[in-house]
Amino acid sequence: MKKIFLSLILLNSIVLYALTPKEEFNKAKNYFNFGNYDRTISILKKNIVKLENKDDKIEGLKLLGASLFFKNKKEESKKQFRELLSIYDKVVLDSLIYPPPLITFFNKIKKEFIVKNNMMKDIIKKDKKKKEDAKKQIVIKEIKFKEIHEVKTTIEKNSYFMAIAPFGYAQYRNNQKGKAYMFLTAESILLASNIVSYLLTYNLKDKNGYYTGSNKTKAEVYNTITKYTFIAFISFVAYGAIDGTINYKPIFETNIIKIKNKPIRISFLNGSFISFKYDF
Repeated sequence: MKKIFLSLILLNSIVLYALTPKEEFNKAKNYFNFGNYDRTISILKKNIVKLENKDDKIEGLKLLGASLFFKNKKEESKKQFRELLSIYDKVVLDSLIYPPPLITFFNKIKKEFIVKNNMMKDIIKKDKKKKEDAKKQIVIKEIKFKEIHEVKTTIEKNSYFMAIAPFGYAQYRNNQKGKAYMFLTAESILLASNIVSYLLTYNLKDKNGYYTGSNKTKAEVYNTITKYTFIAFISFVAYGAIDGTINYKPIFETNIIKIKNKPIRISFLNGSFISFKYDF
């Protein structure tokens, strides 16, 4: 029981007097200055990750890498120096503290690290640019896709009612120009004759509205002309309507209407956007 009690007291004393990472780091520096590289390596390997201050961590990695170099553990030394360069790639070794062979060894590692790091940065940069360019191309395609929508409409230019139009118009629309001129001439002459004969007949009446003497004979002749020219005119109109209907040729016209649709864009915080397009 007494032994257990003494062990607990000893353990408590060790805990109470345990050094902080900063104190352990200072202790390792003293060992390094006195050339005790084994103790320097042992302390720093355990405590370097616990150092919170960046400058202390950089200095600790310098001491650890140098100590491993002096103990001829060059691969481990390289590893620590690379870790140091990953934290701060502009670090240099003071020629007043470190010997030339170590500085040459470190500078070679630094040069290799910077070259490799720059290559990696270039690869990442090119890959990022390639992805951004590809993304832009996709966005542009989405914006331009069906932006201009074409609608074709077909309409009939000549009305069906034009097939019964008089004076040869129906035939003219049906591309029968010979017939068109024939109907135009015949119907015009008959209509004009009908109007003139009617007016002549009307003018032969006396004050009381009767036909007397020789005017009565003339009136009968003009009245006959009026009657038959009217019948002939109606006959030609009817025949022209029938002919126009039989030979009716519809003319269609196709129009292309361009409708420009505006895309709907939804923007996100990273600056990218997706385009949605709806055809209304």
